[in-house]
Amino acid sequence: MLSAEDFVEDCKEPVAIGTLVSMLAMLPIHIIGMYAFFLKLDKMFNPHRILADHRRQIFTKGIAKKK
Repeated sequence: MLSAEDFVEDCKEPVAIGTLVSMLAMLPIHIIGMYAFFLKLDKMFNPHRILADHRRQIFTKGIAKKK
């Protein structure tokens, strides 16, 4: 018959292994998500990119008017 203490001792290793495996499985997903999030923030708030987009819009409007 298993006592509560025996059950706790028997379950420590499988729980630790399961936690490790789940963390290792989630790590690449987390890395990709954070990379995409920071790229999105860079596109939204980088002043050089914002100014380049504005110059591109002005340039295309100028070309459209010449035709």
